Amino acid sequence: MLTRCDCTTRNERKAKQLSQRMDDLEERIATLAEAEELAAIRPELDGKAVMEHLGISPGREIGEALDFLLEIRLEEGLIGETESKARLDTWWAQRSS
Repeated sequence: MLTRCDCTTRNERKAKQLSQRMDDLEERIATLAEAEELAAIRPELDGKAVMEHLGISPGREIGEALDFLLEIRLEEGLIGETESKARLDTWWAQRSS
């Protein structure tokens, strides 16, 4: 905002270029902030909790379970630990069949 206000040129072309560069920068900042927020979202259960709940050892299945729980988190938000475990049980039973 300060840079926009500090533009004192009377040259219309330069002022327009500066304004466009600032627009591009603000858009890039917004994109990065959104990506950072998305990257910070985690499933409600961590890998250790998933292993303890399902009674399995570390492995590919833990990553798949965490991906499943992350998808729920992204689509529905926080659903609580109890509901997360219930859905994990259903997912695990369907997967094991």
